[in-house]
Amino acid sequence: MDKRQKLIDRLKSYLRIVIRGIAIAYFSWSMLIVSGLDIESYKYRLEPVCDSIESYADNGLALVQVNGMYGYVNKWGDFVIEPQYTDANSFSDGLASVLIGDKYGYIDKSNKLIIKAHFDQASSFADGLAVIKEADKYGVIDTSGQVVLKTMYDEISIDGPDIFRYELDNKLGFIYTDSDYLTDYDSIGKFSNEMAPVSKDGKYSYIDLENKMLVGLEFDYASPYVLNQAVVGSDGKFGVLNDEGHVILPIEYDDIRLFGDDIIGIKTGYNWGYVREDGSILVEPEYDMVHPFYDGLARVEINKKHGFIDQNNDYIIGPIYNRASKYSHGLLRIRHNIFWGYVDEDNDYVIEPTFDDATDFFDNDTAFVKVKGKWGIMTLNHRINYFITAGLPIILLIGLKYLWRLLKHLIGTG
Repeated sequence: MDKRQKLIDRLKSYLRIVIRGIAIAYFSWSMLIVSGLDIESYKYRLEPVCDSIESYADNGLALVQVNGMYGYVNKWGDFVIEPQYTDANSFSDGLASVLIGDKYGYIDKSNKLIIKAHFDQASSFADGLAVIKEADKYGVIDTSGQVVLKTMYDEISIDGPDIFRYELDNKLGFIYTDSDYLTDYDSIGKFSNEMAPVSKDGKYSYIDLENKMLVGLEFDYASPYVLNQAVVGSDGKFGVLNDEGHVILPIEYDDIRLFGDDIIGIKTGYNWGYVREDGSILVEPEYDMVHPFYDGLARVEINKKHGFIDQNNDYIIGPIYNRASKYSHGLLRIRHNIFWGYVDEDNDYVIEPTFDDATDFFDNDTAFVKVKGKWGIMTLNHRINYFITAGLPIILLIGLKYLWRLLKHLIGTG
């Protein structure tokens, strides 16, 4: 065998060793993925240092309280506005009300004062409007600080861009666009679906935005509408009224929960179940409490445990958790014993229960968690996935580098 052939054989042998090494490394990491070892642990974007934390606003900032002072953080856990206010509200419509001295004003996300601080109280904006208080009277302003309703009311609530309920001189009324209705009702509930529950002398009904009564004052109880449904009650029993004033679910249940669709939670005796809007039974009453269906699954409670059923009343996840929420971004927030954690759709732990409290995941892949009385911002950490994505090319480059050195050495000595 000549020297050239020996060199080729040696090169082949070394090349096999390199390829096998790369294959073994890749296979090992793949097994870690399959086993789930540390595949989705978590890391903090903001260490648990906050006394409280509110949900992200539409501008991506969350209100936090640190050592009694309020500020704002972004989804990365960075303080955009350092804690400096003794009171504050979340951002809405680009503005947040903050207490400066003894008066409230409104700032933008750069901490610039947009509406001067001269209010005794100032709510968050909704649909471009906010309730403010001056000299013990309430009014409404818009995002430019212009007065929409003068500060002359004893109480006022905003139910929509053009809908305001108020109390004035012990009388209740509401304003819709340019019409002002001062009524003699004892109570006016929240307008939704253009209807509001009202009461007079202990009896309830509903009015529309022109103060026309939907049905007579005939109920002992009336809830605000949820879409086109409202709960009404008489003689300790409850049913469902539609937006045309028709009772679509008889007033015969011990309690009712509306979920905003054609599935309704009903209680008979001590047990809860589900019916459809037409009254047909979906799930017989057998649970301690029922919750809405999301993506075909509903959380139910029985014997102080939480589980999930489908619409056939089959358990998808048995009642094994002390508390649970709903699936959010493929993860379910659960409490086991006294701590909160997260499981995936196969009911496998993604994050073991380690938190005193926790929220569902938000759209930006973060969740708020509480540890030893303090809140922080947590995100999933796909460390092994990142290693495989970034690390494998590095291994290949290192292998090729040493192979090239070996080739040069062998050719040089050959």
